[in-house]
Amino acid sequence: MSASRDHVDSTAYCEALVESTMDALVALSTEGAIVSWNWGAMRMFGHRAEHAIDKSIAELLFLAEHRAIATSLVEEAAGTGYATYEGRAVDRSGSVLQIELVMKRVDATSDRPPWIAMSIRDATERTRLMQEIFEQNRKLEETLARLQETQASLSRAERLAVAGEVAASVCHDLRNPLGAARNALEFLGRRMLAAGVLEDAKVAKQHELMKAQLAACHRILHDVLDRVRERPLELAGVPLRELVEATIALVQVPAHVTLANEVPDDIVLECDANLVKRCIMNVVHNGIEAISTIRGGAVRIEGSKAPDHILLVIADDGAGIPDALLARVREPLFTTKTHGTGLGLAIASNVMARHEGDLDIQSEVDKGTTVRLRFPVRSAAA
Repeated sequence: MSASRDHVDSTAYCEALVESTMDALVALSTEGAIVSWNWGAMRMFGHRAEHAIDKSIAELLFLAEHRAIATSLVEEAAGTGYATYEGRAVDRSGSVLQIELVMKRVDATSDRPPWIAMSIRDATERTRLMQEIFEQNRKLEETLARLQETQASLSRAERLAVAGEVAASVCHDLRNPLGAARNALEFLGRRMLAAGVLEDAKVAKQHELMKAQLAACHRILHDVLDRVRERPLELAGVPLRELVEATIALVQVPAHVTLANEVPDDIVLECDANLVKRCIMNVVHNGIEAISTIRGGAVRIEGSKAPDHILLVIADDGAGIPDALLARVREPLFTTKTHGTGLGLAIASNVMARHEGDLDIQSEVDKGTTVRLRFPVRSAAA
């Protein structure tokens, strides 16, 4: 076979390859005008060769806002010999395609000026699949996170259930000796009062301290039992101010704290009074304990009624709660106090949930904490 025949066969072979490929193969002048346009380009973009030849590649295939990019790609390929692009192009119908484009400069020969060979691959489907895979991965990660959270919650619930059973048993065993101790202290108090022993300030102080500590033990027992045992609600309409007054009468208020009941007289709340008293007491205790013995402060209780809810607000000007801890203060057994049980706000939240209400906490360090108890207005109390 002669060299001339080899050249003809090679040229025909290359032309057949160019026309049969699914990719768009385009020849450009170094100014970006289309010189040749294969079948793959026509299939991809919808333009026939006679329509595409001599057109600017930037104007034919690129959106108006991307034509400057196309022009810079041509300049880069003509200057450095190579340019690539991944982005959007537009076909004859105006549909946007995701493409991968490569431009390579072909140097001049004796009978031909330099030109740019450009190949374009339609990446629309691949991009769609990648986006779909990314979205599925995101959903899987979210599902995994929820499963891990559920697993942790179940594990925590199992531990709390076991702890609850043990706590209920221990509380039951402690109630009788604590009750006997309280009765004995009351008896001793009466005898010491009759004998004039309580006139000694130190003795009186120690006697009051013992009463306070026994009351604290009794309160802790109630907190634990309220958490592990849920009896049916006993709903009744109760004047809210009287309920608050009866609750704070049970609270020992230290000298450095002012406790004010500012609830209006005309609000009637349908609730389980004993449970709501426990809820209010726990929040008030937290407020009192947050107030510095040096600076002093106040706990204020306010109430209001709207058509669909009754709001009880308990605010203190104590130490406040750091943001890092605020999200956890309602978790059972979570506490930052040396002698706390970590059940006070957990019980309060549970009481509100059982009343189909909610408990909201807002706090600022060194300024205080505000707890809002929102109860739904029931038909009987409306």
